[in-house]
This record gives sequence, structure tokens and C-alpha cells, in this order.
Amino acid sequence: MTTSPGPARGIAVLAAALSSLLLGAAFASPQDPVQDPGRAAAGIDRADIDYDKQIQPLLAEFCFRCHGERRQKGDVRLDALDPAMPTRADAEGWHSALDMINGAEMPPDDEPQMSDEQRRLIVKWMTDSLAAAAQRQAGERRITMRRLTRQQYTNSLQEVLGVTIDFGDVLPADARSKTGFSNNGEVLQASSLHLDYYQQLARTGLDQAIAVGDRPEVTHYRVTFGRDIGKNLVAGHTGGYQSVPLSTNDFTVEILDADGQPLTGGDKASQRQIDSTKKRISVGLRGSGQDRFRVVDEGMILLSALPHREKVPQAWQGPSPNLKLEMQRCWPERGDFVMRVRASRGYVPPLRKQILVRLDDPIALAGIDGDGNVTAPDGAQLLRASDSDQRKNVRLEGDTLVAVDVPAQSKARLRFDLPTDGFYQVDLVHPPVTADAMPSVRLKVAGHHIDQRPELTAEQMKQQLVVTPLGVIGMRAGRHHLEVGGPFFVGFSHAVVTPMQQDHPLVQRLTARTEEQNTAVASLRPSIRALLGTRTDDGMDYATFDEPQVVAARIGDAETYEFYGRLENLPIPNPESGDKEVLSGFLLLGLWNDHLVKTPQETGPPLLIESIEFEAPWLPQ
Repeated sequence: MTTSPGPARGIAVLAAALSSLLLGAAFASPQDPVQDPGRAAAGIDRADIDYDKQIQPLLAEFCFRCHGERRQKGDVRLDALDPAMPTRADAEGWHSALDMINGAEMPPDDEPQMSDEQRRLIVKWMTDSLAAAAQRQAGERRITMRRLTRQQYTNSLQEVLGVTIDFGDVLPADARSKTGFSNNGEVLQASSLHLDYYQQLARTGLDQAIAVGDRPEVTHYRVTFGRDIGKNLVAGHTGGYQSVPLSTNDFTVEILDADGQPLTGGDKASQRQIDSTKKRISVGLRGSGQDRFRVVDEGMILLSALPHREKVPQAWQGPSPNLKLEMQRCWPERGDFVMRVRASRGYVPPLRKQILVRLDDPIALAGIDGDGNVTAPDGAQLLRASDSDQRKNVRLEGDTLVAVDVPAQSKARLRFDLPTDGFYQVDLVHPPVTADAMPSVRLKVAGHHIDQRPELTAEQMKQQLVVTPLGVIGMRAGRHHLEVGGPFFVGFSHAVVTPMQQDHPLVQRLTARTEEQNTAVASLRPSIRALLGTRTDDGMDYATFDEPQVVAARIGDAETYEFYGRLENLPIPNPESGDKEVLSGFLLLGLWNDHLVKTPQETGPPLLIESIEFEAPWLPQ
């Protein structure tokens, strides 16, 4: 009675069979380089052909310019080949040239061509010389043990098992022949150690291909972006030297079940567990001056990235900007995974660069009433000199800051919050100063400055306080600083920041610049390039995976773009390191806008990211 082998023995047999893939044509001898010695022109004896006088001049005229000492097109050099063909390497080189000449590939169509008689002469000499070289080397032939290269073995296992692990990544590099080929049997080792190693790899592949037990638990997260959509919700916030953390107000984290639906805690303990995981998922960005990305109501805008520049050795940071989910020890260690990106074409956001400009028609919006009180339009912010900080060379006299040493540099800083993006006029309330005292004021905002010299009328000189319009700032919502001062500082009691109307001529002119930028890139398409890696002290160790995808979806009609990879093939954090530092152990899953540009002034076609999903292991069946 026969019995079928047990599972363990069956797997062992299959592993041995898979490892045998590495021995391809084990006893095949090197192929004879002469495949058709009869391709010569009849009537010419090789002995009558003088290489130096007849062949070498033709090669110099038609071949050596592209395949000689100064230039080796396609890594082919003919002038260094020995016409006596004493070695196999020389014979292989001449045989390659013969194939190109016979196939009319050389010389190429855009180069001077040989005559039929010249071509027949070269072909005759090459063919007969190769035949003679093969005959000389016939007695030297030996059986060559051939095996698959590590790439060939990886491809074979992946094809047979349907597992995408890069098996050959752990093997040493294959040796190369003198002609640069890695699949030359004479230089490939085939020892018993190789066979054992290949069997181990086959077993590893089988362990991954054969599912035993229950379906593994799947990790599935979704992060959605949008201005203020995450307020009062749970998410992670992680700083770092090279990573700009995204505010938890501007994204949400969802943990999804097997059906792709958000998990909700049935009780307090379950909710605490869900919240604990959410706190380990943060979002980090890298940008050029942080003006190449922006959270907007619709999601995250990424302008076209600038290529990576390594400022510090090994400080790998990727093209800028890039957007990354930072998952701290809450991801599986192996298996296929999928990243799904919900995205569309974007737009150049208004006020990409915050600005400070002069008024075309300087008319103050603030004023002084009959009682000497400061008046301001609705919505304006009245900033008091007495609330300033970082003062230099000024003193407070009542409600007014004045310079101590008038010709010297003075300054005082004011803090203010803007509720919305937009354009605002800045007016300064100050005591009148005569022209001969050289009154001056410098306004500094967002790295820009304007110098003004107030020109006051005789009527204004009689007043206790006057108002001078300083300029217009284009600022995004949030906390800002405004600094006034300079040499011959007039002093001030108040600064007034007033929102400007959209129909104001200056606002319309400044807004038109953004519209021009959007028009300029309207015909271009952004592209998504996916990355995965781990954080380092000064950057990240990352690799890209899958192929980049062009985004053609219009704003408001986003599509889902999927990217597939294998965790073992990519630089994930070491799960066994034992490192529990707060800024380590992060798996970075991210992307950049792969329509690269050359200068920071270029926006390229913007990309709008609505959400990013991570699912691993990805189990399609």
C-alpha cells in the first residue's frame, strides 16, 4: 500500500525542485560564436585579405569614430580588439560587430555608409577569422556549470509562487565577465553552499506562498486632509529636525475594518485602544521655505517638487516637498501592501508667498477724531505700542513709544492674529515730526521691509497724533509679527491692520498674478511618485516603489491611484532594535509631485491630495 507524503515532506520536495531552477543547462558548453560561417561573399580567400591595409582603414573610416578610443557608443569599443582573436573575449567582440553589420545596424542610417563591396570584404574577413578562431579553441572547450543569476532566480521564484519578495537581495552580487555580462557561466560560482542558500530562499518563498491557519489580521489606515477638519479629534503630532509636522487640526485618522469602514469603540476600553493607535500616526512634510505645500479646504496642495539636494552627507530627504504618513510601531513587518491615494489636479494657492508692497494711492483707512481718539474701520485690528515687545532704543511716554537716540536704529515688535487669508493695509498712528528732523519709519513683515518718510501738512503738524499709511501685506490666516522702527524713528502709539476689499485696484492686481500662474500650468499634469522608508536623525532612509502615475482628474472629481509594494523589499525600521525613543521607529509612507521643476520660482502643475490609505498585508484573495 502506498501512502502520500506528509505536508512537511511535500514542501521539502517542492523546495528542492524550486532550488533546482538555479541550474539552467548545467552542462551546456559556451555557445560557438560563429553561427553562420557561410555568410561570406564568394570568390575571396581570407588569406588574400590584409587586415592592416584593407580592413583596419575601413573600420577607422566607418566605425572607430563611435566605437574607438575617445567614444564607446553602447559600451562597444572595436579599436582595442585583437584581429588575431586569441581569446574568447576578442572573438565575442568581433562577433557582435559582425551581427550589427549583417543586420544593417552599423553604420547607423545617419552616418556615412559602406559600399556593397566594402561591406562584403569586412563580412568575409570577420566570418572566416571567427571560424578560424573557433577551430583553434576547439581543443580548449570544457564543460561549464551554469546556474541562474540572483535576478533570474528571483524572477523564477516570483513567477512560480506569486510572491513579490526580492529573494536575491540578500545574495552577493554576481561576478561579471570581461565583456561585462553577469550571466557568463565561466564566472558564476556554483558551490554546494550556493545550493543550500537557494534552497533556504525557496523555503522562505513557500512559507509566504502557502497560507496556513486563519486569515492574518490586516492593518488598514486612512488619513484625510483638509483645513480644520481634525479639530478636537485624536491624531499624532511629531516634530523632528528635518520634518515639518502638520497640525492635527488639518487631518483626520481613521482605522478601517475588513470592509473598509471606520472602526468605532463599542466601550471605553476599545475606544482607548483605537485612540492609542491614532496617536501613533502623524503627518510630516518637507518643503522649500514651506511655500510649496498648503492645506486648503479641499485637501493638501503639493506644488511640483524640486529634485533632492544632499546638503549633509547621507542626509537623504527626497525631492521637496514630500508628504509622509509617520506610523510609529503600528504596522506589520512583512507582506504585500497597497497605498491608495485619492487625488486630483490642484491649483496654485493664493498668497503662496506672503508679501509686503507699497500702496499705489496712499490713503489712510484709520483716522483721529475730534477728541484725539484713534478710529478704525470694522474688522480692523488696533495694535497698541504699549503691548509691543523686543524693543530697542525706544522708551514709552504715556501711550507713545519714542526714540531715545533719534539717529540710531530703533524697533518694537507687535503680535497679531489674522482670521482669514487676504490683503491688509497697515497704518501707523504717531506724533508729528518736522521735515528737518528727517522723520522715518521702517515696516517689517514676513521677511520683507518698506521704508517711509512721512510728509505732513501744516494742518497735521498742529495735531497731537497723525496717521501715515505704510503699506499692504498679503498674509495667510494665523499668528504674525509686525515690526516698526529704523533710524530717525518717528515713534508711534498704535498700528492699525485693516482688511482690504476684494474690488480694491491693488488687490485685484496682486490677485491676478496667481491667476496667471494657474493659467500657465493649466495644460500640464502632476504626477504621483510613492516612497516608503524610515526616519533618520537628519532625513530619511527611503526607496520609491511601483511606477509613478500621472494625475488627470479635475478638481472636485478626484480619482483613486493605487501603488503596490512589498515591505521586506523596502527600508522599513528594524522591529527588533528595541529602540523606544520618541522620534524613532517610524515607518514613513509618502509621496511627492513627480512633475519636477528646476527652480523654486516655478510652481509646476499643482497636485491636490484628498486622502492616503495604507493596507497591509494586502490580500486580494
